[in-house]
Amino acid sequence: REAIVASRDYYTGLSHLSAEIGDDFAPLQNEAKHDTALVFLSADNSLYGDIFDKVCSSFLPAIRANPKADVFVVGQLGITLMKTLAPKVPIKEITMSPDFVKSLFDYNHVQLFYGEFKSIAKQESQLRIISANELKPDKMLLSDMEIKLKYLYEPTPTEIASVFAQQIFSGLFQQASSENELAKNASRLMHLDQALTPIDRHLTTDTKKYRT
Repeated sequence: REAIVASRDYYTGLSHLSAEIGDDFAPLQNEAKHDTALVFLSADNSLYGDIFDKVCSSFLPAIRANPKADVFVVGQLGITLMKTLAPKVPIKEITMSPDFVKSLFDYNHVQLFYGEFKSIAKQESQLRIISANELKPDKMLLSDMEIKLKYLYEPTPTEIASVFAQQIFSGLFQQASSENELAKNASRLMHLDQALTPIDRHLTTDTKKYRT
């Protein structure tokens, strides 16, 4: 927990930088790639309280706002929620794996929805926007556009875009996945604690009854 929370600000800043650089490269983005992917990280069962209900509530408006986006759902709970709440939305049911993360390199923009740990008693839905822009292999166009870019990129915009589209993308995705694991486990502890409270109450009542 400490390692994930301690690195959160770093990865949040890196995510913002990724999105900003993605916007900067938008006029040069590779049109051979798909535009947008929406990804919902959930769990494989429903023993995690209401955290994934919160994530799904954030996910559905994003689908309405991006009707042409490809929709990916990781985890059986998320799949069940989507089939119940948005049965007409075509979804791709995914198992988390390195191959799945690599498949997202084919998109210029990825919106990642997941749970984030705040405290044992509180977990919230979080959105991370990650750019996977890679530049068009058109040197003449790149030369014309470099003077219009917001930042100065060294050694070249193409190489920086490639690093952000793959290496940094993978790191941001993995950290979000770790955040999701932490949030769901904390939510499960709260769920179990809430379930134990009425049991303890009944046991106390029964104990008093049998002692009298």
